[in-house]
Amino acid sequence: MYIRADHQLPDLADQHALIQAHPLGAWVLPTAEGLEANHIPFVLAPSRGPCGTLVGHVARANGVWRALQPNRPSIVVFQGPQHYITPSWYPSKAEHGRVVPTWNYLAVHAHGTARVVDEPAAVLGLLHRLTDAQEGRRPAPWRLDDAPAPCIEGLVRAIVGGEG
Repeated sequence: MYIRADHQLPDLADQHALIQAHPLGAWVLPTAEGLEANHIPFVLAPSRGPCGTLVGHVARANGVWRALQPNRPSIVVFQGPQHYITPSWYPSKAEHGRVVPTWNYLAVHAHGTARVVDEPAAVLGLLHRLTDAQEGRRPAPWRLDDAPAPCIEGLVRAIVGGEG
């Protein structure tokens, strides 16, 4: 992606903050049929790896997890606030008229390789992290343990985790 130097977000902490504030990422990876995109909520483990590690899951019925290979790269795109900018807002429009519309936005592209997380205890831990990350800001957060154990056991069997 082309980014003008004055529009870059080079600080890793700023990138992490955007991911944590907007955790729904568009995960794009190559499959035998071509590129596939899935929109997945992620949790960032900022201290795992040089740039952090993303953790998420898909339904076991979603075959995208079978496309994960140790050396097959993928990308997750996180988008923050965005808005159309009209030339009418620029004072220079009245001065010389040499203005054009643009779009202001924040985005982070996280590149890497992902691995399947399929051990039940690890998937359960992943579900706890995802739930706690989203519910933690609520005054009375819902906890995974609030659901009946058989329900959670079925959920763990029905999903596949991924991290990278």
